[in-house]
Amino acid sequence: MRDGRTAGVYGGVATTPPDSGVDLYAGGTVGVLPSTGVVFQLVAPGGRVVNELCELPDAMFTAAAPRVQVVANGDQTRVFLLTGARLPSGFGRLRLRWLRDTDDDLPRLSVGGLAGAEDAVLRYRLR
Repeated sequence: MRDGRTAGVYGGVATTPPDSGVDLYAGGTVGVLPSTGVVFQLVAPGGRVVNELCELPDAMFTAAAPRVQVVANGDQTRVFLLTGARLPSGFGRLRLRWLRDTDDDLPRLSVGGLAGAEDAVLRYRLR
């Protein structure tokens, strides 16, 4: 893959549909992904893993997680702070919900005119 390009990867097919501006790759797993989950890795020519994405079913995540406090600073960029226990090694996920417009006496926050809740999922791997 060339520097600065985006890859489109299609599993279980011999050819890809056309898509301009994207480097396309075909092959890999045929059919549905395993119910236990899958790890996708981007591997450099020398064999070093340069990026990794893990997709696991909800059952693979435990409900016991450290408390997370989300805080917006003065310029409204977001930062999350972990309090309490350390994160365990392995794959994990943080689900965040940002309630932008929660009370009449607070500043009205919106993105593109939308003031509804914003959901985000952060996936990570700790070694």
